[in-house]
Amino acid sequence: MSKAVNPIENVADLDMEAVQLLVSVSKLKSFKAAADQHRMTVSNVSSRIRKLEGTFGEQVLRRTTRKLELTQLGSRLVALGELVSRELASAEGELARIAGEFAGTLECSVSHSTLLPFLMPVVFDLAETNARLRIEVKVADDALSDHSDVRLGIVPRDSENAYPLAMVVCQAIRSAVAPELESALQLNEVPICILGHSLMPLTIDAVHKDGKIVRLQVVPSFMSTDVEILLHAVERGIGLGFLPKIVFDASASRDRFRVLLMEHTILSADTALSISVAPHIGAKAAAIFAAHRLSERLTGATS
Repeated sequence: MSKAVNPIENVADLDMEAVQLLVSVSKLKSFKAAADQHRMTVSNVSSRIRKLEGTFGEQVLRRTTRKLELTQLGSRLVALGELVSRELASAEGELARIAGEFAGTLECSVSHSTLLPFLMPVVFDLAETNARLRIEVKVADDALSDHSDVRLGIVPRDSENAYPLAMVVCQAIRSAVAPELESALQLNEVPICILGHSLMPLTIDAVHKDGKIVRLQVVPSFMSTDVEILLHAVERGIGLGFLPKIVFDASASRDRFRVLLMEHTILSADTALSISVAPHIGAKAAAIFAAHRLSERLTGATS
């Protein structure tokens, strides 16, 4: 008959490493294999488990010449040890994630409010995965006085390190504004809802898949700097949507629209986007990461 179990006065008195050794012995069915796994001697493993039995006042293993069997107490301790291992692995993963997060303050700016839809998806992604990072976004027209960590601006299309501004022509799936739109030249014949800040004509290059380039001016009939307002107008049949591909792809309602002129790449003829990271020594890792994500998105938008 086994002895009465002695209560443990302090949980710190419980040798959790010995419990983990018991888990290994139970899984591997061998003291030697468990010892090898933990880089210990067999006598060490045996001694630690005997001390564990002494703590509780009863056996955790039944040892025979042929096999090892867990007692009822041993089974409970193995279950506890496995639970602790899972929780510890989860905690270590969370600590590694926190250690890998960006912290501090990241200052981002755009040269015009119409560029905010380009920047904000990256900002939201960073904010969601980096709880300790504070992100500030502003509109700064003067690049010389702007000392933001990351800056998104508009530059001439032929500038060095400029990202071509790829556009999308779209309409609501149920709309019939231009059901037979087959040529980029027809853009001059239909109403256009454009993402921007001015109703001035926009010069674009429509590059056909065969390499032929058609340059034309698109005259907007409706303008908005808010992507969802623009697409709502398109959905109501006010005109075709004309907006940057990177912005359209990030829209929450993009699935309600179809892209027209798929055989063309529509590019802004005069302007492109630039991404700059503050040149100070030891540029913030978060800024470099944000610029890289922006670059990936813009490159993907033109591919």
